Amino acid sequence: MPFWARPAQLLHRIHPNLAASVRPDLALLAKIHPRLPMALPLAVVAIVLVFSVARVTVNQVYTESLIFLVLATAIGMVAPAAGVLLVLLHGAADLVRALLDPSANYGQYGPIGTIAGRLISFYLLWLLVVEIPVVGRMVPWVVMDSDRPANPNARKAFAVLSAAVAVGLMTWI
Repeated sequence: MPFWARPAQLLHRIHPNLAASVRPDLALLAKIHPRLPMALPLAVVAIVLVFSVARVTVNQVYTESLIFLVLATAIGMVAPAAGVLLVLLHGAADLVRALLDPSANYGQYGPIGTIAGRLISFYLLWLLVVEIPVVGRMVPWVVMDSDRPANPNARKAFAVLSAAVAVGLMTWI
């Protein structure tokens, strides 16, 4: 198992669905291209360096950057384990950068309020990048296990459509 998938695997007691998705995701990524499982963490590190450290398109918080949110969601949809890595690396880099920023104005709540606000935003990023993709992957299996519609091809199409609708709704909310 690659090093970057270990954090997701270590969460098996807290989040069994996430841990169970690691091996199938790695197999699917390797099936698409043999080097993709090792290229994905490089993409995650690049995203963190650009948006969390260099703060390209980010003034104060990462939610200002629609590009970051789209890339983070895409990483999570490709492999939730890579989403775990992204949230952990981004969280550490963004928190350190925010606390070491000499021009930071912590407002009326001070550094403790800044840390609390960042931690809440990292949880929301976790929901977007890890939880929604994991739940979205469960929806097609529920549809495929049913006997309606009777045509297997129609059932596959309905499974994909229902997963897209579920992920879209959870993302929108």
